[in-house]
Amino acid sequence: MRKYIALFLALALMCAAGLTLAEADVTGLWYMDLAGAAAELSLNADGTYRLAVPLQEDKTGAWKLDDGFLYMDGAAEPDLATWGEGTLMLGESEGFFTREKPWTYAPADPLPDAPADLFSGLWKAAYTLQDGAALPADRTGDNTLVYIEGAKAILKGGPFGYILADLTFENGVFTCAADGLTVRMALQQDDFLRLTTEKDGQTETRYLLRSALDDPGEAGEE
Repeated sequence: MRKYIALFLALALMCAAGLTLAEADVTGLWYMDLAGAAAELSLNADGTYRLAVPLQEDKTGAWKLDDGFLYMDGAAEPDLATWGEGTLMLGESEGFFTREKPWTYAPADPLPDAPADLFSGLWKAAYTLQDGAALPADRTGDNTLVYIEGAKAILKGGPFGYILADLTFENGVFTCAADGLTVRMALQQDDFLRLTTEKDGQTETRYLLRSALDDPGEAGEE
């Protein structure tokens, strides 16, 4: 975060081209796009901050602004640089915060009266619900895969390992119980498959997208 030589040079060149660092009011909320997830930085008027990054513990501390550069927790070198009226730059190419909250996946409502044959095919995890936020599966390392054919399903990866399960269909929802897991699968209006697993009172939710079965082995035994 403090690799700033390249950033300072770039800023100097841009200033020479007619752009300047902004000594603006930076208090309030800032967001960084993390490829489908969002980091949130809150700069409070009392000189404190809170940084919330998905899959990490929130960080709190103190900040100050000096000549367009933001110093966190009394650091000798700046952590961020203001740029224009709505951007906070990180060092080198590490990214930037803006005032605009980036797009994140918001699950849709269930698809009412979904027929059983609409579930057929291969589904791969796209998002995993963690701490109330649907995070991209490639960020959480979620490799859940479900293959549904008729009243049977192959459940792989994620919490399953490898399970061949018999399904029960009722009111537009497939359910099964295997290896201590209770599994529910429902289609949503945004074409995602909502997969909920429960074990020992703990519930996990994943959102899967239909995928082409390019490799028949994807749905077979490991």
